[in-house]
Amino acid sequence: MAISKSKKEEVLAGLKTALKSAQVVVFTDFTGMDVPTMLELRRRVRETGGSYKVAKKSLLALALKEQGIEGIDPLTFEGEIAVAFGTQDPAATSKAVYQLQKEVEKPAIVAGIMGTQVLSMQEVVQLATLPSRQELLAKLVGTINAPVSGLVQVMSGNARGLVYALKAIAEQKA
Repeated sequence: MAISKSKKEEVLAGLKTALKSAQVVVFTDFTGMDVPTMLELRRRVRETGGSYKVAKKSLLALALKEQGIEGIDPLTFEGEIAVAFGTQDPAATSKAVYQLQKEVEKPAIVAGIMGTQVLSMQEVVQLATLPSRQELLAKLVGTINAPVSGLVQVMSGNARGLVYALKAIAEQKA
């Protein structure tokens, strides 16, 4: 299906804008996906603060080239390619795509980009299996809080011991 030059320029501009603002880009092969599954994937990616776009491989290749991203060529990908752009939490966007892939076996993750680093399919899956940003922050707070809590327990234990010793001395003298 041929599209007009103005439409191609519009799509290319949208892809370049999405690439600029994305922290992670996940290339997927959506061959054989039905419409409800595609809508579900778009909803999940949107919930992570991202977007999921279908584009011609040649336009994707041109957008990547114009953004200075090398080492990945969408023209070599098999099947019909769509891209998930994650702008907030890279792990969350990757996780949204990966979870749907696990549930319905579509779309197939092909490759990815994080910053300027090209990711293989396996690296995208590893990113998707990382804990979420909130989980990592909670673990960090717990790790920071643990020594402080331990110190408070030790200090209160010493103070309690002193109080018991003074009480015992007072009872002896009484």
